[in-house]
Amino acid sequence: FTDFLQMAKDTGAPLDFFSWHIYSASLEDLLAHARYCRETLDTYGFTGTEAHLNEWNVNAEGGGFVEKHNMVGGSFNAAVFCMLQETRYVDKAMYYCFHTSSYNGLQNPITGAREPSWYPFVAFGHLYTLGSSVRTVREGGIYATAARNDAEGAVLLANYHHDDEDVVLAVSGLDGRKTAHVQMITEDKHLQEEIA
Repeated sequence: FTDFLQMAKDTGAPLDFFSWHIYSASLEDLLAHARYCRETLDTYGFTGTEAHLNEWNVNAEGGGFVEKHNMVGGSFNAAVFCMLQETRYVDKAMYYCFHTSSYNGLQNPITGAREPSWYPFVAFGHLYTLGSSVRTVREGGIYATAARNDAEGAVLLANYHHDDEDVVLAVSGLDGRKTAHVQMITEDKHLQEEIA
């Protein structure tokens, strides 16, 4: 990595983006790699170069094939979205993968049915369509990110590898709007409304 960056710097070669991969069940490892990549690009003067995490998933082999299809993979995906949204380390992140393969945790490889890992993408997609990221502050093992537009706001919460936790949300800036809709992603519940 550093030899490549030094060569690009010495020769004046353009570097529009730098891509890297990680397969790990550790959110801390993923974040450490993301930070290292961004900070190293900046150190070598490539502050405008995008950092692309263009392959990521929970684990790669062994138990990871099972975890990709259950709530371990689902909660990992949601936590990755929350974690990366709250940093400046990654410009684009591409989940691996979405085709007929044992690495695809989004669908059952035999039936094509959507798996729990699919629904964090749906939830984050809703945040994305709102248009404006909202700052979140979190405590404990829960990951969070939020977004809003002029009409509504939404929060994505993820509990990855933690016991059940009570969560209290403190929300400001809703200008008198008081109706909340709570949806859950579990093994059996896929964004069904729980509370209105």
